[in-house]
Amino acid sequence: MLSRRLIAMLLLATGAPGLAKTRKAVVKEHVPSTSFSLGLTQLQGARLKPITQASLSASYGATPSLQLGISQSFTKNYLINQDGDEFAVNDTVLSLTATSGNPKDAMSFYGSLSTTVPVSERSKRNEVRTMSSLSAGTDYTAWKVLTVGAGLGATYHFNTYDSEPIGEEGSGAALPHYDVYAEQNTRLSFLNAGFLGYGFTFSEVYYHKIEEEALNSSDRDISDQAYQLKVFTGYGFSFLTISAGYIQGTLIELPGIQEFALFDEERTIGYLSVSTRF
Repeated sequence: MLSRRLIAMLLLATGAPGLAKTRKAVVKEHVPSTSFSLGLTQLQGARLKPITQASLSASYGATPSLQLGISQSFTKNYLINQDGDEFAVNDTVLSLTATSGNPKDAMSFYGSLSTTVPVSERSKRNEVRTMSSLSAGTDYTAWKVLTVGAGLGATYHFNTYDSEPIGEEGSGAALPHYDVYAEQNTRLSFLNAGFLGYGFTFSEVYYHKIEEEALNSSDRDISDQAYQLKVFTGYGFSFLTISAGYIQGTLIELPGIQEFALFDEERTIGYLSVSTRF
């Protein structure tokens, strides 16, 4: 999440009186730029049936340290999921990211604000207005090949109702109210364009309080603690980046049961991803 900061310099020289010469000012101005990226990811897991996800995003560098973004993803389910959607359009994400620090500096900081446009069938069915997220963090690069990052974030869910519909359109489960999370990641570069690393996220999810008679054993007004560990590797070519990885994630404390589940083999996912930027 790094951006380039351009330095403007003005040089002015004068000669002897009557023979004064003015050197033209050399000013490096930031030129706003737009970039696009396309991605294709295949996911497979023990509980997760095979799905393919395609994504399209655009980024506009308004200033050297400020970027506006928009992204849209689509999901193809090879086996019909519980929502009955074979082809799903996911919510559109709008983002604003600010960074500080020179690319030559070892440490940089970032802050990001994003919100969703509820275009997915699931959001429409549950009457979700939007989800807004705020995050901040820092990255430190050592020896030009090792980058270590850490960040904090929170997401607030603007829902019309406290739970899903009951019946064919939903199970009546409580909808998330907000969540907070902390993340840490490390990335090692090799052979100029190769990379490998991991990312770890710990989150606490809070749910809307709903009437007791509408609660199931898994819908109590408690917070769910969860984690996700992602290990990945890949290689970037001049026009294409290929990566593969493994994702392990689960609820640490099972809802309604006072026991811990640090590993759940049914919640493991492997993926292969191809992306390009232009």
